Amino acid sequence: MRDAGEGGLANWVVKLVTGTTAVATTTDAAGLYRFENVAAGSYTIELTLQSGYLATTAASFAIEVCECADVQVSAFGSAVQVLPCSAHTIGYWRNVHGLQKVVQYNTLPTLPALHIVNSCGQFVAPGSTAQFKNYLQNANAWNMGYMLSAQLVAMHCNVMVGFVHPSCVIQDPCLGTLTIAQLMQQSIVSLYAHPYTPPGSYWRYSQSLLKNALDRANNNRIWR
Repeated sequence: MRDAGEGGLANWVVKLVTGTTAVATTTDAAGLYRFENVAAGSYTIELTLQSGYLATTAASFAIEVCECADVQVSAFGSAVQVLPCSAHTIGYWRNVHGLQKVVQYNTLPTLPALHIVNSCGQFVAPGSTAQFKNYLQNANAWNMGYMLSAQLVAMHCNVMVGFVHPSCVIQDPCLGTLTIAQLMQQSIVSLYAHPYTPPGSYWRYSQSLLKNALDRANNNRIWR
């Protein structure tokens, strides 16, 4: 069943599958599809779910083709997946409740993979909650890489504990539409390549855009 005014699933991939072969087609604007000249036999019709959607019906149906008439297949259903997108800021992650979760989810050993840096552009990895708290508390934008690192750490923590799903989408005024996973990966790559971006650095502006996007997301301002 569809809600009033709800259309079909346009441009979705549907497959006609046997034990050894698979043929794919794409639904039209109305969500309809058709396989032509199918030989008699047993088949499965499978819907390929798109990212960000959940199936509301079975994602495959078994059919028998007799070559004597068209075979109608039950309609597939899907709904937008509701993802957790409720971030917490740097301030939360350096307070007692945030630090408790850092310990609970064993976050500290995962920090080296982020390539976070300090004010001098040195790669660092806080090894205790006290160091972690001080790292976030002392973050400043003299080296834009440090401020970007702090925002990245906060979002990393949000993802690790389940406050934010990596597939959550932001609509940033400068960077446009992208997922949290993409934003975090761009930040990690930038920090690894350009750990020291003081005033006058060519890469400072691009890091400021990443930092601002993470800041907005950590403050729940730009979820799409």
